[in-house]
Order: sequence, then structure tokens, then C-alpha cells
Amino acid sequence: MKSLWLVIRVFVVLTVIVGAAGLGVRYYASRELYSTGPATQPTTVVIAKGSRTEAIGKQLEQAGVIDHWWFFEAAVLALDTGKPLHAGEYAFLPGQTLHEVLR
Repeated sequence: MKSLWLVIRVFVVLTVIVGAAGLGVRYYASRELYSTGPATQPTTVVIAKGSRTEAIGKQLEQAGVIDHWWFFEAAVLALDTGKPLHAGEYAFLPGQTLHEVLR
């Protein structure tokens, strides 16, 4: 009987820990997606044909459009819109959120 209560307590504690971690990840992701981007002036970025998501993210980070290339890559995977990223010339306004950049 004691071992059953121990299993139940461990399960409850692990559930609380995993739930708290999930809420933390969700909060961080929302903050990154919807907070004002780092650009302070209009920026134009040319994405070459055949560029991979990681390369595009690094290019946007170097141009000052986004904060973290790795979060850009994760957001593209998580928000799978069913549309591939396209090559081309893109103009970004100051302060665009990552969510806006991905549209």
C-alpha cells in the first residue's frame, strides 16, 4: 500500500514539473514570436534560391531583422503553414515581430 502512494506522489510531482516546464516554453515562445523585432530602420534582405531554413534565419539575424536564427528555424517547423520559404527580395519594417516576418 505504501508503494502505491509513493507511485501516486511521484506521478503527481512529475506531472506538475512537466506542466510547469510546458507553460514556461509556451511563454518564451509567445514572447519571441510576438515581441517587437530588433530592426530600427527598414531593411531589405535578398534570399537566394535554394537557401535552407537555417541559412535564411542566419541571414535575417545578421541583417538585424530577427533576434535568433535558431528560433526562426524552430518557428518555421512549429508553425508549418504548408507553404515553402521562397527566394526573393524582402523588405522588412522596423520592429516587425517574428510572426510578421514569417507571414
